[in-house]
Amino acid sequence: MMIRFLTEAPRADAPLVLALGVFDAVHLGHREIISRAALLAKEHDAKVVAVTFFPHPREVLAKTPPVLLLPKEARIVLLRNAGADAVGTIDFSREFATWSAEKFCQMLWREFPHRIAGIVVGSNWRFGKGGEGNAAFLQKFFASFHVETLAVIEKSYQEKIISASRIREAIAAGDFDSATAMLGRPVALYGIVRHGFGDAGKLLAAPTLNLEVVAGVFPPDGVYAGRIMLPDGRFFPAAVNCGIAPTFGDRTRRIEAHLIDFSGDLYDKKVKLEFCRFIRAEKRFSSVGELKAQIARDIAFCREAAK
Repeated sequence: MMIRFLTEAPRADAPLVLALGVFDAVHLGHREIISRAALLAKEHDAKVVAVTFFPHPREVLAKTPPVLLLPKEARIVLLRNAGADAVGTIDFSREFATWSAEKFCQMLWREFPHRIAGIVVGSNWRFGKGGEGNAAFLQKFFASFHVETLAVIEKSYQEKIISASRIREAIAAGDFDSATAMLGRPVALYGIVRHGFGDAGKLLAAPTLNLEVVAGVFPPDGVYAGRIMLPDGRFFPAAVNCGIAPTFGDRTRRIEAHLIDFSGDLYDKKVKLEFCRFIRAEKRFSSVGELKAQIARDIAFCREAAK
């Protein structure tokens, strides 16, 4: 099989509506495609399969790969939450990138013979070598198989099409309002909790978790109110520092978060960090005592903001 299911596959005789795309951010535009696929599936008593690509095509083809907004696991969860009954993936490679649009369509029909009731894509989506394939090509190819194809007009924000690149730019600029509006959910980083960089946490009486980021864009340096989702799904408010810890003379840019009212061992656990609001810029304090007092104020603010 060219398409591997990342979730439980629909039963072998179930008709399918395929939603095709990279879905790298599962933003409002991507969710609209899944939603329209779900409506079409209801008409045909079919199941929705979101077909995506791993790795991201630009990770394979671009000289400078994009920063991923989501790890694979989160993309799957969000696609399911958007209405996909199952998620399948195509392994993207340089060889796959040479396929013609026709070869790609033939592969889809071969993978699910006589089961495809519909195909839904974004109206600007392109596929096949050189991007030769589009929604019109899909419609022409699958017309003889009586497959209904639907091109969904891309959603816009502030009169520009929503895209993962726009979301990355907004986060990097600290424009959480725009990023959140385009995502339809809070801005987040995903990572693994690692051991700290020194004794600052103990010295300041505010132990922090140090996040090794695997997906998501760093916001501008500063202190933020946020919340951490643990592996068991629980959320805890957090005071988050993004930056270089100038008071301690460190130049390593990192993410540290103090979980409020939490105790336990999270080392090597995967967590999600959601940003709620910017509190203050990072600054160098004249003494550890001054920094300690400011951290106490930050934590009190974040605890109140989480209520």
